[in-house]
Amino acid sequence: MSFIEKIWNYEPRSCLKCGSFAVNESLFCNYCFAELYQPGESLYFRNDPVETYYLFNWIPMESDSLSFLLRQLKGSQQIIAWRSYAKLFWKEIYVHNILQFEGKDVLLVPSPSKYPGQPDHAEIFCKNLSEFSGFPMASILQRKDVSEQKKKRKKDRQNNRLKLIENFSANIISGKHVIFVDDILTTGGTALAAQRALGVVKNFTVWTLASRAFGCE
Repeated sequence: MSFIEKIWNYEPRSCLKCGSFAVNESLFCNYCFAELYQPGESLYFRNDPVETYYLFNWIPMESDSLSFLLRQLKGSQQIIAWRSYAKLFWKEIYVHNILQFEGKDVLLVPSPSKYPGQPDHAEIFCKNLSEFSGFPMASILQRKDVSEQKKKRKKDRQNNRLKLIENFSANIISGKHVIFVDDILTTGGTALAAQRALGVVKNFTVWTLASRAFGCE
């Protein structure tokens, strides 16, 4: 893809913070992005409700730049940006030596799309993480039909919203360290549902671009 094509495919075509036309793949200019991300210092961790690593700590109303970014990444034209952030995320994981296990034991599993057959942001993020890390990826989760959930209590619906695909073979995750990949983690309900759906695995960890503070609208 030529430089002109790259610029044309960016949306927006100016820095999300200052409006400069010198926007790069992060959707910011170099100066504004340096304020948002510091290499080697931008990997966060939380263990509530599951072990999670993330690149950005998102507190809405306190970080306008980050709020603008995460809203913009929800658009359909941001494949280049997602690839850029997946590359940064993997660099942080590598620099911090997070992985204490053999690569052959790792499996990346993306959060399933709300619309079957249409890859969403989590899957795009996961595919790029798979490419940069060399870890295999398996889209083995799907969301339960609304009709399956109607008779359950709200808490039960939240905790059991995912299931394994019908033609899934348990051998795929047997003895694996499963890394569940999502775009944003808030309460962790989707991650817990994924952990329950996968059953007993060697280890279960979440990788996500951002963790959203509890109680924020």
